[in-house]
Amino acid sequence: MRTLKEILRDVPIDSIGRNKAGVYKAKRKFYYRHGYSATQLVTDLSLALVRAGWSLTIQKAEEHWNPWPRDSWWEVRFTVVPPDGIPSRRPAEEARAGVEKAEEVRS
Repeated sequence: MRTLKEILRDVPIDSIGRNKAGVYKAKRKFYYRHGYSATQLVTDLSLALVRAGWSLTIQKAEEHWNPWPRDSWWEVRFTVVPPDGIPSRRPAEEARAGVEKAEEVRS
């Protein structure tokens, strides 16, 4: 079975992390919106996970906007259940890892 990182590899996110309660937080930074929004990020995450057979529940999707020169970002909080129905195969390992980067910033 593919991991969450492998499934979300093509989704335009800068970082993804998970808290102890099992809630994931995906973030994408931006300077200009170029027609993108938190809603579009939810759509991209949902499509990738549903295509892989996972189910997800979106808890929150929001935009954190800051005036120049500070970074702005979209943030989506969600929970997932893989196709086998087990929320996490390595909960202790993931808890120790804390919040980690999913991939380098994609260009």
